[in-house]
Parts: sequence; C-alpha cells; structure tokens
Amino acid sequence: MNSNGMKKLTACVLTIMMCATTIFTGQNAFGAVTETSSAQETETVQMEPSGAEATMPSSEVQDETSSSEAAGQEAEPQDAAQASEESAIDPTENLGSEEATEETPLTEELLAEDPEQYAEETADSWRYKDGQLTEEAENINAQMGATIEEQMEENGNPLSAAASSYGTSRNKSWRFKASYTNGYITCSGGYLKGIDVSVWQGDINWDKVKKVVKSGKLDFVIIRCGYGKNTTSKDDSKFARNVKACESKGIPYGVYLYSYAKSESDAKSEANHALRLLKGHHPDYPVYYDLEDNSILKSTKSKTKITKFARTFCSRVTASGYKAGIYANLNWFEKYLNGDSLHKEGYDLWVARWPISSSNYTKYGYGSKYSIWQCGSSGSVDGIKTRVDTNLLVISHSSMRSYMNRGTTKAAPVVKDVPSKIVTAKGKDGKTYYYIKTKKGNTVKSAWVTLNGKRYYATKTGALQTGIAKIGSYIYGFSSNGEMYKSSSHWFGVKKYSFDGQGRAWLKVVKVKKKTSYRTGPGKKYKKKGKVKKGKTLYVINKTKKWVQLSNGYWIKKSCTKAKKIYPIYKPAVKKSYTTKMRSKYKSRTGPGTSYIKKKTYKKGKKVKVIGLYNNWAQLSSGYWVPLKVLKK
Repeated sequence: MNSNGMKKLTACVLTIMMCATTIFTGQNAFGAVTETSSAQETETVQMEPSGAEATMPSSEVQDETSSSEAAGQEAEPQDAAQASEESAIDPTENLGSEEATEETPLTEELLAEDPEQYAEETADSWRYKDGQLTEEAENINAQMGATIEEQMEENGNPLSAAASSYGTSRNKSWRFKASYTNGYITCSGGYLKGIDVSVWQGDINWDKVKKVVKSGKLDFVIIRCGYGKNTTSKDDSKFARNVKACESKGIPYGVYLYSYAKSESDAKSEANHALRLLKGHHPDYPVYYDLEDNSILKSTKSKTKITKFARTFCSRVTASGYKAGIYANLNWFEKYLNGDSLHKEGYDLWVARWPISSSNYTKYGYGSKYSIWQCGSSGSVDGIKTRVDTNLLVISHSSMRSYMNRGTTKAAPVVKDVPSKIVTAKGKDGKTYYYIKTKKGNTVKSAWVTLNGKRYYATKTGALQTGIAKIGSYIYGFSSNGEMYKSSSHWFGVKKYSFDGQGRAWLKVVKVKKKTSYRTGPGKKYKKKGKVKKGKTLYVINKTKKWVQLSNGYWIKKSCTKAKKIYPIYKPAVKKSYTTKMRSKYKSRTGPGTSYIKKKTYKKGKKVKVIGLYNNWAQLSSGYWVPLKVLKK
C-alpha cells in the first residue's frame, strides 16, 4: 500500500478511536464524536482517562508533550474546554484501530501510563474543578466499575479468594470492566493483588479498605507521595493521610513519586522530595520512580540519559536505607530505559502493560525481571469512590520480602558506603550496646538509619539510641536494641509515652475550641492547608509559645485548643496503699506536677485512698494526683 493510501485508511480508522487516542497522547478530547468521510457508520469507543500512550508495536512514542504543559516544565491542571480546543490528532500517525492490517497490526496491549501528575488540591482539569470531581468524571467513574460487592454479584465472584498460603501461588487475579474493551477482562497470574492511589482517589475510607484486605481480596497499596522537584507545593496532599492510615491499620504499602526530570540535578531533587516525605515511614514495598511523562522525552530521548536519571534517583533513595525501583510502561522499558541494567543493579521494576483481552502474566515470559504488573486502571475497591489502577505482584511474596530485607542493592554506583548490619559490643560499664555497620565496616554515627524496614538513631558515639530521647524538635522512644517505636504506647520507667506513625511522642491531646485553619508552620505567614472543625480531638507533637504542631505535621493556634490530656502518663514509682484524709482542699491533677490538667476537687477532711507515690506526689484510687503536703500523715 502506498503512503497516501495508508494515510487515508489510518485517518478513517483513527476517527473511531479518537477518544482513546487523545487521552493516550495527553490531550483531552474525552467523549468527542468526530464526523468521518467514510460511508461506513462508526461507533465512538469511550476510553477511560488513563493518560497512557496507545503505542503499537510498529509505532514510535510521540514527541509532543501534553497541551497542559510547556517543554521542560511540570504540568499544571488544565480546563477541559481549552484542552479539547487544543487537541490535535495527526491522521498520518500509526496509532492502531479496531481493524488490523499487515501494516497496522492490532496491539495486544495498552502500554499504560498514569496521568496523576496533577497534585494540586485545587486542580482544574477535565476531571477536576477546584479539586472536586466534575459531573462528567463522576459518570465515568460509575462506568468504570461498580463496588466490589456489585461486581461479585454481577460476575459470580470474579475476585479470587484469599490464598491459603500467603503469596506462594499464582492464584490472584483482577477482573474489571474496561471501556476500551467494551466488556470485562481478567488479568491473572499474580501472587498478590494491589492498587495504587493518590490525591485523585480523594478521602479514602481506609476502614472499609482494611476489611477488603482482611478478606484476602486486596493485599497491598502503593501511595503517591508527590511529583517533581523538592518543594512542598508538589507534595501529594493526601499522602500523609494515606500513609498514616496504612501504617495504623497494618496495610502493606509502597510509595511512588511522579518524575519530570530533565537532568541529573532534577533527579537528585526528586529523590530528596521523596526522602523528605518518607521520614519516619517504613514502606513494605520499594520507593518507585514513576517515569512516563512526555516532557521528559521532549527534553531528551537518550536512553543513556534517562537511565542515568533513574539510577541517580534510586541510588540516592537506597543510600538513605530504603529500597528503590522504577515504574514505567513496557514501551519505556524497551526504548527509553535500560531496564535490564537497572534490574541487575538491584533496583525493582514495576511495569505497566494493559491487555485488551483477558491475559495471564506468565505467558509474557518475563520471568522475575518485573516484580509488579500494572494491568489496568478500572478496578474498584470498597471504600474508594473512584476507579483505581490494578496491580499484581508477579514474584512470590517471600521473594519480595527477601528483596526488601537485603542490606542494599548489589551495584549502586553512586552509593559508596551504605548501612548493612547491626552488631553488638560490650561497653566499659559491662552493658551491651548496639551499632550499625556499613558495607565497608564503618560505624554509622549521628544519623537516622532505616535498616530491614526498621528505624534507628545512631548517636555521636555510634551506639544506637535506647529509651526516651529528644532528637531535633521531637521526642522519640526506642527499644532496648535501638528500634524506634511507632503507632504504639510504651512505659519508660514511671512515664508512659504514646507515639504516632512517624515515631513522634504525643506531648498532649487537645480539643479544638473553635473552627480554625491548619498551617504549614507556626505563624500566619505560613500557607493554609485546610480547616479543622470545632470539637475535633488532636494530638500535639511539638509546640511554640503560641502555636502547636499536630501529628499530621500541620500547625494551629494554641489559643484555639483546650488540653484534654497531657503526656506522658505517670505510674507510681512506689506502690503504697493506705487510707488517709485531706489536710486541705485541693484540685487534683492528671499527673504528678502542677503542669498537669486540673481535675476533681477534694474537700478538706475528705477520706481518700493512696495507691502509690512519685517524688512528693501521691496517686489516689481515682487515678488523679495530689501533693503529699495536702494529705494527713
């Protein structure tokens, strides 16, 4: 067929797939129906908003970036009408169609890319207006799939039951209704089932998600922490909420950051971005570098350079004690990334490849090269109102655990000396102390270290911190072997501290007296991040004279709060039980000191029972404390 004939045929075919093509090229023409010159009636196939490239085996990735972004800049949300006007399809491009020819073979896969780079809470795009789903997008989400219960009823329980032996057999699969297939497909061959989420999933009901996890129909979640270079404006606004929920509810999770890197410097900044948000967190899965944005290809199509960006990000993340990996679609791994090299260096690979018909991963023949397969974007999970990307762990759970528990990657060229193992040594006082040694045998000093998924603090002598200690602005607690406590409460002597998901001790619990704004710092000059309602109970982890920092990291005015309970809680140093009378009237306290909250008032002559002593204070049977001087001997 000559080139002119080929162009005409392709033009007719592409009209049918206009919605799909515009979305996969990053342009927004969702739902548009285009007239064709063909006498044959065409049916517009409505694609879900994937943002992926519909790259055929014989075609090249387009040079154009999304119309919402300029070359070399990170994308900002775009108005739907504007996107539709700016959309342009080149009918000469070989993007495939429903009809296959020898010159234009029908693709077996949709080589997926996730368009979730728009992290602004006030996003304006074809899907969002001021951060809220548009009516059109809500309708799309309804089409993409019902709740898990509805899918089970309609399809005879398409979701596989929990494995009897966790993650040791390939019996996990995803079944979902994908508009690009006009029906249901099943992706199978996984050891475990996962999803990835970001701000676009809104406020997830994690209690419901936890129930799905307990039922065996979901096993892990990968959470976006942010996008682009290291600025707070590019943090995913739901990351803190999502990661805290996964940690507190015991849901295994990993993390990813969406990249716009055009240079090694950008990649370093993006690594620092992820590391800033990861402080105090210990993912069960790697920290992934999401490489898919067209603006990167606009800047350079050099496979060597883009691979170097990935290596720079991953080595920097690995140097801080985390496991690192790369997310990309199959086309990127084959054309724009040296996936084999990165895999051999010890970095994990997560591949996006969306089939257009039911498919089993084992038939691809990749072996253990990729650990996670993103097989679609139309899944639904109870507790999440929008559709979600569907993932399968395609290596065994024990293989992933083994990978996560290794000291470091095998050949991280930028990392010269990384934490490797814990050793013990006897001190002059006869006590056993713990130290972290690097791969080269050096002792880590004056640094936070994450090793084998656990968090430690090496003091200036190298000995791991134990007990309770203030490090920087926060109070942390550590076990006798140096492991940091989080999401739990522990006694240290006569004092009990409670720790949040990042290991920071609660200084006190407060109740909000009136509606007020969260801020990113202790003062009105800092950016507002939302409102907190009157009556809300919050946990304070840091404070200044006029402001308190909450466990979500944000600050509110101290004057807007009322203390309910102050940490630490004390227990008597001496257990001593006796009955006596009040020498004088006194308002008891929640702890052994005048800094604690006043509670019940005891009148002069009141008979009371003492259950224990601490310094010059007595704890009464009510649990409250009074000074010994107000009691008769």
